[in-house]
Amino acid sequence: MIIRFLAVLALVLVSAGCRGPADDPHKSVGAKFQDCPDCSQMVVLPAGSFVMGSPETEELRSSQEGPQHRVTIPHPFAMAIYDVTRDQYAAFVRDTRRPAGKSCIIFQDGGAKKTDGADWSSLGFPQTGRDPVLCVDWEDVHAYIAWLNAKLGRTGARRYRLPTEAEWEYADRAGTTTRFYWGDSAEAACQYGNTADEAAKKAYPFLKTVDCNDGFAGSSPVGSFPPNGFGLYDMAGDVFQWIEDCYHPSYDGAPSDGSAWMTGECAEHVIRGGSLGHVPRLLRSAYRFKDPVEHQSVFLGFRLAESLE
Repeated sequence: MIIRFLAVLALVLVSAGCRGPADDPHKSVGAKFQDCPDCSQMVVLPAGSFVMGSPETEELRSSQEGPQHRVTIPHPFAMAIYDVTRDQYAAFVRDTRRPAGKSCIIFQDGGAKKTDGADWSSLGFPQTGRDPVLCVDWEDVHAYIAWLNAKLGRTGARRYRLPTEAEWEYADRAGTTTRFYWGDSAEAACQYGNTADEAAKKAYPFLKTVDCNDGFAGSSPVGSFPPNGFGLYDMAGDVFQWIEDCYHPSYDGAPSDGSAWMTGECAEHVIRGGSLGHVPRLLRSAYRFKDPVEHQSVFLGFRLAESLE
């Protein structure tokens, strides 16, 4: 009798539009949500399997992009639709009074140079509030994440964090196996991301650039270019993104379950995605590089992921 009553109650709740834990919209693949006005908009990505890294035949690849290996992402997770913006980071700074760095690598005196007094609020070129925040180091990023989780009362498994390297490449590729998530053409880069282009060349003649024009010499507001297959914007170009994993010079011994690789020397962490100051070779889905944890640069920002389990 009790079992029958519970079954009938469940049917009533469903017909009334009520949701149980299994119907949590945060766990529905493709669902978009925003947990607070200053929070990133998120989208739920599916569990899945993909081949990580680049084949030895890929043009302009490096040995750090191999060996190719299959990775299985065991559970859905959420990825921010956009990079963290200047306005979002400013809300964190107002709330915590976190001091800015004392210097940052910006465009200066015919090159990209470490410049005293430059920080996320003073980059040497104008930004809107919807441009990505730049010149933030590893500690800045994790202080922001800790503040956001505390603000939302997040403890345990469900929390904001940086994406793992495997999650990032899985999200960037969105099911593709080509050099870039839009295909194999480097010449098409200006249609899909903010790269070192003709507009940048006019402002910064020292840059090595590609023969196309994306319309932005500095950073671009998030969402200025078409999204990839998962609905994520600016995964290639505009700003390199900090990744949770410690840097290793190859994938020998890398996890195959999508988790972060946190063994070894962690004074340097992986960065992904290419930036406004780099040619399309660095926008490839498999391209990876590293930065020391104290590094602050006009080329470097971050994007959030969120565990849902």
